[in-house]
Amino acid sequence: MSMIINKLPSITWNRLKVNSTSVDINIEKGGKFISEVPSDISLKVGEEVSDKSLENGMGAAFNDYITSLKLPVHSFFVAEKSVVEEPLRLKFTYDETSNVGNIIELHIAKDSQATVIMDYSAVKDLDSVAAVQTRVHLEDNAKLTLIQIQLIDKKLTFFNDIAANCAKGAEFELTQIIIGDKATYQGSKVLLAGDDSVVQANVAYLVRDNDKLDMNYIAVHEGKLTTSRLYTRGVLRDKADKTFRGTIDIKLGAANASGQESETVLLIDEGVVNKTIPIILCAEEDVEGAHGATIGRLDEELMFYMKARGFSEKAIYELMARARIEEVCNFIEDEATRKLVEDFMGGE
Repeated sequence: MSMIINKLPSITWNRLKVNSTSVDINIEKGGKFISEVPSDISLKVGEEVSDKSLENGMGAAFNDYITSLKLPVHSFFVAEKSVVEEPLRLKFTYDETSNVGNIIELHIAKDSQATVIMDYSAVKDLDSVAAVQTRVHLEDNAKLTLIQIQLIDKKLTFFNDIAANCAKGAEFELTQIIIGDKATYQGSKVLLAGDDSVVQANVAYLVRDNDKLDMNYIAVHEGKLTTSRLYTRGVLRDKADKTFRGTIDIKLGAANASGQESETVLLIDEGVVNKTIPIILCAEEDVEGAHGATIGRLDEELMFYMKARGFSEKAIYELMARARIEEVCNFIEDEATRKLVEDFMGGE
């Protein structure tokens, strides 16, 4: 099926070819995954999502398609006033040629806290498609730390879509490490519906060879005193192609809202293609908003300093590439997950 995904909420010049992305996708069945579920988290499996009005990052076409497939919807629930000490772990290992999809719902009740770690990997050189949509529901004063680790290094085309709704005082912390895949499409839309709600996203990526990464992150401020922070750190090598869309949308009535976004991109080779589109939309006067991007090769003074200490130019860029990934990896408190990333990077 052909569709348009990752569309900018406010389009720019069509000649720039960044307003959206056209893709072909054909999901054949539900994907398998292994879960480690703490005793104070419950699971329900059904065929319908709990809230069809929840808006996702990749857009309505993708949402309508994946929900129409009647895939099993795995819904995880954290009860009110629960602090879940151990993380919920979901491991997706792609090892077959079928095109597979999953829908995951995370319900964090009032005054509760939880951490969810989603690990995506492939064990074969698969020329196939995988898609995961994660739907997040945070009630009043709930807090969710969502960690997604994508370490694939194969021919897989991967769609990773997030839809989240934050009630009053809710906090959503998203950390993503993205390495590998022939083509990766990332979408995330977080609605800060309640007053004092917060979203913070920390994203690191490494794109290489002829691979493609296409991202669309949207934070919508509706409540008063809401906060969004989006920080991305990336490395492009060989003939990699990357597009980043980051939108902070402050609606009328979201007084005293604050939104910030920034991206730092290290360009290792001259054949890479980088497109960075940070956007702030604002319909309210009493707010704060800031965005910025740093894109380029390493500073000549730093190169001279490192070479004087015996490092080759290739070694310097490899060291800096690892630093970008490790900078975001440091936000992950789970030691086993950090080691997973470190071991994968060690194979570079």
